Amino acid sequence: MPNQTVDKAVAYITCDGKLLVFDHPGIPETGTQVPAGTIAPGEPPAEAAMREAFEETGLTSLVMRRFLGEREFDIAPFGRDEIHHRYFFIWSMRTTHLTAGDTSRSSRTTAASLWNSSYTRSICRLTRWS
Repeated sequence: MPNQTVDKAVAYITCDGKLLVFDHPGIPETGTQVPAGTIAPGEPPAEAAMREAFEETGLTSLVMRRFLGEREFDIAPFGRDEIHHRYFFIWSMRTTHLTAGDTSRSSRTTAASLWNSSYTRSICRLTRWS
């Protein structure tokens, strides 16, 4: 059976020259990552990127800055007979109020988050609120 193609959206979220990345607590094998996920049938890639960003971080004050492009990636070497067709976007915060120690609502994932930059690093904890 040939590889199945799965559409994915990736959101690079920036704020003041920093990139939002996070680790999923309890799932260390996923490593440090940016918000990303599967695009639903008929869903535009940009909307999927925004949805994934909200689901994984709870952030709502995001503005799409740029579509970076798309690329196919064979993940068969990682044990799945799939080709990921990935769409990449840059988003930024409308406000810069999120600082070290702040929390944000997440509807799906609890995550410890790092805003990374070549000059500065501050930790933001993104936690699920009930």
